[in-house]
Amino acid sequence: MQQPAPDPRLREALGLHQAGRLGEAETAYRKILDAAPDQLDALQLLGVLFGQTGRLEQAHDMLSRAVAIRPGDAGINYNLGECCRQLGRTEAAKDAFRAALTAAPDYADAAVGLAGLHSEGGQAAEAIEICQPVLARVPNDPRLHNQLGSALLDTGDTAGAREQFEKAIRLAPDFVTARRNLAAALLRLDELPAALELLGALIKEDQDSVDLLYLAALALDQTGRYADALPLLERALQFEPDNVDAISAMARTHRYLENPEKALGFYQRATELAPDNARQWARWAEMLTRLSRLDEASEIHARALSLDPDDALVVLVGAHLARRAGDNEDAYAQISTLAERDVEPHFNASVCYELGVICESIGRYDEAFRAYTDANAGRANKWQASSLNPEIFPKFINDLSEYFADDALVSRIAAWSKAAPDDNLPTPYFLVGFPRSGTTLVERLLDAHPDIVATDELNMVDAMAKFLGELTGRADAYPAALDRLDEAALRQLRQRYWDYLRDHHPDPIEGRHLIDKQPFNLNHLGLIYRTFPDARVLVALRDPRDVCISCFASDFAPNWPTVQFLDFERTVRCYAGMMALWQRYREILPLQTHVYRYEDLVASPREVLGRIVEFLGVPWHDDLLEGGRDSAGSFISTPSYETVVQPINTRAVARWQNYTEKLAPVLPILQPFIEDFGYAETPDISVV
Repeated sequence: MQQPAPDPRLREALGLHQAGRLGEAETAYRKILDAAPDQLDALQLLGVLFGQTGRLEQAHDMLSRAVAIRPGDAGINYNLGECCRQLGRTEAAKDAFRAALTAAPDYADAAVGLAGLHSEGGQAAEAIEICQPVLARVPNDPRLHNQLGSALLDTGDTAGAREQFEKAIRLAPDFVTARRNLAAALLRLDELPAALELLGALIKEDQDSVDLLYLAALALDQTGRYADALPLLERALQFEPDNVDAISAMARTHRYLENPEKALGFYQRATELAPDNARQWARWAEMLTRLSRLDEASEIHARALSLDPDDALVVLVGAHLARRAGDNEDAYAQISTLAERDVEPHFNASVCYELGVICESIGRYDEAFRAYTDANAGRANKWQASSLNPEIFPKFINDLSEYFADDALVSRIAAWSKAAPDDNLPTPYFLVGFPRSGTTLVERLLDAHPDIVATDELNMVDAMAKFLGELTGRADAYPAALDRLDEAALRQLRQRYWDYLRDHHPDPIEGRHLIDKQPFNLNHLGLIYRTFPDARVLVALRDPRDVCISCFASDFAPNWPTVQFLDFERTVRCYAGMMALWQRYREILPLQTHVYRYEDLVASPREVLGRIVEFLGVPWHDDLLEGGRDSAGSFISTPSYETVVQPINTRAVARWQNYTEKLAPVLPILQPFIEDFGYAETPDISVV
């Protein structure tokens, strides 16, 4: 609380007060007031002292008496306003701060106090109106800039908020609150490296701040560094075990770390601590839909709906559930309300993807394609995608293609050892193909076999490719070094493969056959043959037109390859590059491969799966045909999570026929593959 200028009669009492001898100062003030009960300065100073010692009711009595004597005194009104704020008497505090500003229009402390109360009450626009005229009078007050920034942040003007926080920090470089608020603004602006740098510095200064730990974890989550976010959230919850924001963030982190049961536990805990928060219930329901536990999701969603039927996530989850239940018209009615609203930017892409799926389900194909285009544009603008150079992956494919295009290499490949090194390491099976070609479906079906363990897109082969650089000391070692590897290097590469699997796959193999399902390993077949020459490789094919439409319409986590799918033409060119490389591998590598077509699999699953297990050398098992349905309740990391838990069906066959106009400009690029892979004839989809 602010103190007035000392009165000569109060010099001794004020000296004791300023020296921290509060008991003696209180006695001195009381003696003055015993002699003169209306002594204004003594009333105010004793009120200040009571406030400093936590006796807020007594402080309120003293300051109220002082205001009654001099109602136009700015300092006394400010101190009374601060006392009322601490007592939770919001309206009385506002009145006092207002009176202080009326008496002294440049009183920055009073403006900060009044604007802060309006912001806390959800009246950010009023807070802005309070701050701006005072800032015009005192432009160098960092607290006012920070308060204005907070109000602007609440109204969604994040760029304006950032400007105010930066001004506050320039005026007061050690202003912790402004630095914290700037980090929050940077998070919203998707400037994640800058936010992390700022938060890292703040946490070094205050390692026990739950708020800072939470914000840093949020930034790490948004950069995809979920494992790094986890210890920060664990530390935050050590200090505040019931912090709902940290608990909800912990749920999200475990979700993306593919720990579904832990995620569900934290989502449930968040609803227990905030039972009236619709968004918490909706997050729990959304996670259950991801696991295809739809009855439970509907029950949880009903609670969210009863609390806030207009919340954007509540509406989105409701539309998703309606679609999964087959009520597509209701789903469209729900999602359309969101499409017309100005929802949070980070949320808009999810709305557009769901809108696209729903529009497809009711035959509104032009609207569906527009929705997918909008969704991808939104994802492309987010840091995780925008930080990735979309030219990197095409260059990688081109480098591989140029290396294996060398006809002289063919004779050298013939000299590569056709036998695996005698290192007692098993040889995995590989399941590859362009994404959305049916690899996830086959993975889930094969994983139901008691003699098979299938992985969900781990990066063992990528780990070998990167290890080549360590072995050679050259960043460009792959693929150039493939032809120069000796047996010792091959042993190390094979060991690196199994070490990576052990570190990233929780289930033991225990004598079973490993199916390494990673679609993009199609690019690495040369490396696979070099290190595992006896490997058996399943190659998934699907109509190139369906594959490209499906990739463009799927919400992939951004990485070097999947950023290609944010643009339709780039998707098609990526497909052409990868599949041309496959054609070259097919020609020159003596790999054991078995090619199956998605369309054949869904039309005749028993027959196609029978040929697959025969190729793999494992006996038929009836559980194979139940694998997809048995996946309900398990976490599937790919966009196929909805379809693979359904009975095998032909609904996705010839999807491209609904988008012939969109395909026309890129069809010449796809035509060679359409013909080579046996899709030149238009399929009969009358039974679909």
